[in-house]
Amino acid sequence: MAALAPQRLIERGVGLHEAAVLLPGFDRASPVGTTMIAPLHG
Repeated sequence: MAALAPQRLIERGVGLHEAAVLLPGFDRASPVGTTMIAPLHG
């Protein structure tokens, strides 16, 4: 049985400032992965 690797589902990480700009478009999900909002990122 393979180990779970949830970090592989994250397409990219963004900081709070960039997240505020991207948030209105989050309803159109990427088929590749998800964008993780990390307060201390960038």
